Amino acid sequence: MLHLAFRLRWLIVPVLILTGLGGAFLATKQIQPTYAATCRLFVAVSADTSPAETYQASLLAKDRVIAYQELIKGDRVAWAVIQRLGLNISMPELEARVQTKSELNSVVIDVSVTDSDQQLAADIANAVCIEFQIFVVEVEAPNSQINVKLVQSASRPLSASGPNLSRNLMAGAFIGLLVGAGVTILLQRSRPQKYPANGTGAPIATEVADRSEGKTDVESADSDEAYPGHRRRDPET
Repeated sequence: MLHLAFRLRWLIVPVLILTGLGGAFLATKQIQPTYAATCRLFVAVSADTSPAETYQASLLAKDRVIAYQELIKGDRVAWAVIQRLGLNISMPELEARVQTKSELNSVVIDVSVTDSDQQLAADIANAVCIEFQIFVVEVEAPNSQINVKLVQSASRPLSASGPNLSRNLMAGAFIGLLVGAGVTILLQRSRPQKYPANGTGAPIATEVADRSEGKTDVESADSDEAYPGHRRRDPET
């Protein structure tokens, strides 16, 4: 069995790569698809017409964007969304589905929600944005110059956002490659052989010349077995 495995060792890598691809494909198809819906918020700060106040307002808005991204995923907004939509999930479960994103030095926040139901993903995303607008009004001072506006509502997503079939296939092929390479190396190190190899595949025969009779030890042993009555004598000292 070991001899056969050693001869077919070069087939192990492609076979295991195909096995990894097949396993990744089947595993991906068994995962329920999820959908992501995104709404967009704009953080505005009112200021007078002077350039200095306008610049300060811009800096304030950018600072608020950083802080708001954490608040959007907080308990206060999650609780309000659950009450608004009558969801039968906990606040940590809802918070895990909410993701926020904003470009560097931007005053726009993208709020994304993932769910296995396409319409529910859009409804939750819109509810999160609406409840956060209410939350900002409550938290900021009544005469605050900050205003959060909903500039884009979430719509029902048409395509699934996960699982990622291409990424899973690449991972399955990579795992198959690693396993195949490891098995091939093990077989190479434990290859069946009768004699130790000398680097060229031929067995090594250690010969010690017998100076007294001009024969090697191997040849002398063969002659002794062929003619048991005639034993080689050692030269007298």
